[in-house]
Amino acid sequence: MLERIRVLGIAVSLIVVTLALVVYPDKDDRVAAALPGDVNCDGIVNPIDATFILQLGAGLISSLPCPEKSDTNGDGRTDPLDAALVLQLAAGLIDSLEPAPTSINPPTNTHPPEPATSTPVPPTNTQVPTGTPVPSTSTPIPPTNTSPPTGTPVPPTATPAPPTNTPVPPTNTPLPAQPPAPPTSAPVQEETALVADDGQFLGVFTCNRFDSDGIFNRFGDYGSRFSSTSIWNRFGTYGGRFGTYSPFNRFATPPILSDGSIDVYLTVSSTYSPSVTPLDLVLFCFEDDSAQLEYWLEQVEASS
Repeated sequence: MLERIRVLGIAVSLIVVTLALVVYPDKDDRVAAALPGDVNCDGIVNPIDATFILQLGAGLISSLPCPEKSDTNGDGRTDPLDAALVLQLAAGLIDSLEPAPTSINPPTNTHPPEPATSTPVPPTNTQVPTGTPVPSTSTPIPPTNTSPPTGTPVPPTATPAPPTNTPVPPTNTPLPAQPPAPPTSAPVQEETALVADDGQFLGVFTCNRFDSDGIFNRFGDYGSRFSSTSIWNRFGTYGGRFGTYSPFNRFATPPILSDGSIDVYLTVSSTYSPSVTPLDLVLFCFEDDSAQLEYWLEQVEASS
């Protein structure tokens, strides 16, 4: 009887060990099977993974169960931007997360500003201190009546002319800086298409807030700050300071406003010409609409 009980116990132990190996695979297997963004290796990408990333960034935890899956935007580090992408995926705003690349290459079409080749010309209008008289350079005109006296000497009729170069106070006094005035005419033609450097259509420049293709339709594909094809999505490819083709990224090749006859760059960089900034378009369209102006100025500030 005791022998049968001992054999039965050994069989149960083998079954338990086998189930443990099947149900709980090795950590390396779980890491390999984890999805991009699945930092806790539970097989699901959800807000819990974003919480882990934020806790790591705040120093509340020292490591992640699956750190290899935390760099969701491929910039070589784990930060709140990765958590934001995880939340966008969980909310259905984006379709997928690409695995983090092993190296980060800067955009190949970045055009850094060229150094200036012209030598500054020294100013020629040297200021004369106010109140200090300038010495006269004119010579008094001698008398023109040179005939010898015939009796009573006649005094000369030509009176020396007084100096005419009275010191004039400088007129190039620097004026206080004035805020830039909003444009009085359209920076570019309305109904002009906006196209990214990779060929992606990014909407149409129009002041109509209800145009389905307008960049100022905050609920449309090209004006929403959550759309992947909007310049106002500061976490996307076409918006924010770090977007590859964003008008707010000073080191990226910016999108172009094209009406078929002339191309105008939409960028905050001074490297490209002709160009306009997103702020120029906002001021032109909503100068007289305080509510809309306040909203779009907030979007410009958040993206810059």
